Amino acid sequence: MKTAQVEAIQADIARLAVDAIVNGYPIERAVRIAVREVRSFLGLPGTLRRVIFACFGAGMLEAYELELSCA
Repeated sequence: MKTAQVEAIQADIARLAVDAIVNGYPIERAVRIAVREVRSFLGLPGTLRRVIFACFGAGMLEAYELELSCA
């Protein structure tokens, strides 16, 4: 996968987290989408080596912990 494609995906995932906080987008839905998209790229050659989910507050952290535990 080309670097520009990976960067675009990273930007989209980051935007979901910001939208959840700033624009009232449902946190649980944003987290579900972010985790799903990251998982879809894990294991593809030349894509993600490390993933860091930046959590804006305890509610978002809890949502990520719940979503990631459902694997």
